[in-house]
Amino acid sequence: MSTLIVDNHSFRADLLTKGLVLDAGARGFVFAKWFAERGHEVIALDPSPDVIDPPKFVSHVPAALVSSKCKDNMYLELGPDPNAWYIHGGKGMESVPVKTLTIADLKVAK
Repeated sequence: MSTLIVDNHSFRADLLTKGLVLDAGARGFVFAKWFAERGHEVIALDPSPDVIDPPKFVSHVPAALVSSKCKDNMYLELGPDPNAWYIHGGKGMESVPVKTLTIADLKVAK
């Protein structure tokens, strides 16, 4: 078993089959780009309004991955550290509404 680490994400390299890769919370696209450069189809989800310019061969979807139990009326809580932004169900002082998707939504879209 060979475990690799890319941008603080670990995965089993021996399971790679050039299949679809989902990067949920793709800010910066480091993980998504690594897979795209190796021939994988990559869908990168990130609802942040400041995420722009996805790498070539990466499909960026400006949405948050959530469970079906909390799909509606979700907000991205902004703050001084963009790496600490989070999704929640109540509108706060520094929050913006976000589009949300579930795994089932992704299966339908494919």
